[in-house]
Amino acid sequence: MIDELTEILNTKNWSEIVFCGFGEPTQKLDLLLEVTKWIKRHYGKPVLCRVNTNGQAYALNPGRGVVKELKKAGINKVSVVLMQVIKKYIEEFVNQGLIMHTM
Repeated sequence: MIDELTEILNTKNWSEIVFCGFGEPTQKLDLLLEVTKWIKRHYGKPVLCRVNTNGQAYALNPGRGVVKELKKAGINKVSVVLMQVIKKYIEEFVNQGLIMHTM
């Protein structure tokens, strides 16, 4: 995994790296923290690291200080995506023709 990450990081001058997609990133909190620390140590340039989350980090990691751990690892921003929380309401708007496109 580290070899692949090194290859990808070296393909472009990244200003921000976002952990998102294919499930909730904090579901594998230890891996997220480890990869973030590795990026901060080895990228060689200042880079922002952001997590897109559904806000379930504490439910998935009971007893942990998730926010403090993310900050200590080098996460600079957290975006809470509410699509799952309000999905049924969005679907209702789409079904009524009030929203033509959703992300």
